[in-house]
Amino acid sequence: MRTKLSKEETLYKKSDEYVIWRMQIYYRDNYTCQICGHKGKDIEAHHIYPYRDYPHLRTDLNNGVTLCAKCHRSIFGKEMQIAEELKGLIENGVNSVKLSDDATGDRDNTEPSRDGDISEGVTTRK
Repeated sequence: MRTKLSKEETLYKKSDEYVIWRMQIYYRDNYTCQICGHKGKDIEAHHIYPYRDYPHLRTDLNNGVTLCAKCHRSIFGKEMQIAEELKGLIENGVNSVKLSDDATGDRDNTEPSRDGDISEGVTTRK
């Protein structure tokens, strides 16, 4: 299950500025997941520092990385724990950084509430 976007976020993700950012991320990463190397369909542009919390970085190319849907789900809600590892992927290429078990393990994938209270988190993607 995905986190519901606000009306403003939904509109922004359809903007030319955002669409261009996403396509530049795909192009830079050769349409390839920077964790597992999957290429082609089912790729997504991921914000290293979360979209909602860092609005000033929303279209910064250094804040984006191409991930396949499976890898994207595996790190959802753990962005801040693995931000530096993801930045290393951008700098050094696919499979250049081993993500920690916390980032890719089959642990509970909960997202804190909007207030940051982990105890009130909701299970997100599976």
